[in-house]
Amino acid sequence: VIDALRQKGLKIGCVKLRVFRPLPARALRAALRATRLVITIERNSVAALFSDLKGALYPDPLGAQSGACPGVMGRVVGIGGCAITLEHISHIVEEGLQRLKLGRTGQALDWYPIKGVKFDPTRDLIAE
Repeated sequence: VIDALRQKGLKIGCVKLRVFRPLPARALRAALRATRLVITIERNSVAALFSDLKGALYPDPLGAQSGACPGVMGRVVGIGGCAITLEHISHIVEEGLQRLKLGRTGQALDWYPIKGVKFDPTRDLIAE
């Protein structure tokens, strides 16, 4: 997805974390210093990466965004073992680009609905 968007002329990149704990906060701040928006895509309902990344980028305990810090947009996807396709990732990136165009670079966490999959929190099984 990133390569395809780069071919369209977009300035976009991808950071792959090899270690989550301890979070390499200093390295992430250095890698993301010139960005306007960071998108996290997670498969867990806790959204741990989104939360920890905000903590690394925003030293203010209230999470106030300073001019030097990028906005952070988090999406929780694939809960219950649902497949995440390149189309889903592309849609999330397009949503992020739209947020940039509208000037909404603040912190936002939300579930990404996968069509045809209904979430039922009363079920006993996570995946069938």
